[in-house]
Amino acid sequence: MSNDRESQLDTAVSAIQKGELDSAARLCRELLQQNPNDAEAWSFYGVATVEKDQVAGLSALHRAVELQPREPRWHINLGICLGQCHLYAEAETACGEAYTLAKGDYDTLIPWADSLTAVRQYQQAADILQQALSQKPLSATARKLSFALANVGDPLGAHQALNFAVRDKMPSMPDQLNLARLDMQLQWFEKAADRIEALLETAPDNPDVANLAAEHYRSQGRAENARAVLEQAYAQQPDNTALIINLLKEKSPPVDVLSKAETQFADESRRTSERRTLAFTLAQYFDQANLYDRAWSYAKQANRLYGDGVQYVPEKWQRHLAAAVDLYQRSEIQEHEGPRLIYLLGTPRSGGTLLQSLLAAAPEVASVGERGALLPWLLRLLDLPEDQRLEYWNQNLLNLSRADVEGLRKLVPALGTIVDKTSHHAHVAGLLKRLHGNAVLINNRREPLDVMVSIYLRDFPAAFDYSRRIEDIADHLQLHDKAIDLWRSLGLPMIDHDHDEFITNPRVRAQALFAQLDIQWQDTYLEPGNRNAVVHTFSQSQVREPVSKTSSNWLNYREFMSDLAGSLESRIER
Repeated sequence: MSNDRESQLDTAVSAIQKGELDSAARLCRELLQQNPNDAEAWSFYGVATVEKDQVAGLSALHRAVELQPREPRWHINLGICLGQCHLYAEAETACGEAYTLAKGDYDTLIPWADSLTAVRQYQQAADILQQALSQKPLSATARKLSFALANVGDPLGAHQALNFAVRDKMPSMPDQLNLARLDMQLQWFEKAADRIEALLETAPDNPDVANLAAEHYRSQGRAENARAVLEQAYAQQPDNTALIINLLKEKSPPVDVLSKAETQFADESRRTSERRTLAFTLAQYFDQANLYDRAWSYAKQANRLYGDGVQYVPEKWQRHLAAAVDLYQRSEIQEHEGPRLIYLLGTPRSGGTLLQSLLAAAPEVASVGERGALLPWLLRLLDLPEDQRLEYWNQNLLNLSRADVEGLRKLVPALGTIVDKTSHHAHVAGLLKRLHGNAVLINNRREPLDVMVSIYLRDFPAAFDYSRRIEDIADHLQLHDKAIDLWRSLGLPMIDHDHDEFITNPRVRAQALFAQLDIQWQDTYLEPGNRNAVVHTFSQSQVREPVSKTSSNWLNYREFMSDLAGSLESRIER
């Protein structure tokens, strides 16, 4: 490398760092005129160009990788720029390749973690960020880790990471908002209330503060307070999309909110994710308004607006189930002191949140919401080769069981009975029983076609890969039932709870269930004010109301499914 070339490249990189992209591009072009096979010049030319000309910039970045495919730096540059172009799946592939080529070098960790976060692979992103934080304890990395852990259902770990990020500093408003949100998830109600009230005092018109305050009030059944803070902020910022979305969830939103939501959704210049959220919110609004044609139209449009490349792979679910069954049959139940755990195994939208809030109304029962700390670990285990999987399971079964109880102790210090409704536990049900010998499994059931429509009308993360097509939802509901049947055939005890029968005769059905669980029943548990466990799911408002059938009925949508409805009826049996 000549000194002149090296100096010119250094100048180009410095120009990029200063934002002088045209100057950097010119310097790289000059080098490429001298040597068209200069991979480094191609890579930095792409970095400098991609903002103005995406096609030319990405072409240059790909050219650098073609010239030197074993150089991790060019893969990193390509991955970062692909992310800037919202091509997140391709970005993750490029950054992952850089990590592999560089054998885990620190410089590859943050770009790969960022790309994993963009495609909602939060558990893997958290693993990479913990590795990065152990090498360089930076606040920015800790914030990223907090976000990833929050999204895998580990609010305690997320809270600890964020506290590390703000150590010895006055937390910024975004940090205060996130800490308050995590307080809520951890059911630290007094801390959450204190933070939120302080934020409302300093920034009552801030949309982020108003939206979080509304979530807090709704989670505690204080709907009037939620509406008041939203309307106050909306009066100052009537075009704020987040406020419009949140107000549209109210039973009688301000008269102009609906038209604004539809107008903003129709604006194709807006971010795809924002338009998707608007469409799903409109779908649910029109569902509640009994305007089912409009609800279905918006749901269809919303489910077409995912850009993460996620596709439903039923073979993955079948493989995980088979691996879990194998481990279950080749291991023994762990017996040790700890809480009695109640796992609700129903699919999303099957009434699990309502049941969880009902159980937690009893003073001896605590809810941990959708904890989600154990499932990611189990899924990673099930992806290992068979010999490694069995060896690791047998070696770590007791330690994992104890570690899980210790994690629960941090959430619920006074251990008694704990109820968890994490989605997708049905595929690992036997392993839950192996880890916690005193665990009780409840198969929460609801009319499957109602469940199917209810899922389709809502925005689910990538882990719910089946949620975006009606046919895939139907297939997954069948897989869920097959998993339940398989565990039962192996002798795994389960209690059935029929949501539809429960809402028809709640007192009788609830009393019978409580008797099965040896929990004392009180009729007052049915009163919304006594079901005060924190709720952060799509069912948030429903569990704060008297028990009734309020969710989507699939018969309202049968005419919009064309010939599909008949085939689904035959495929999904009670």
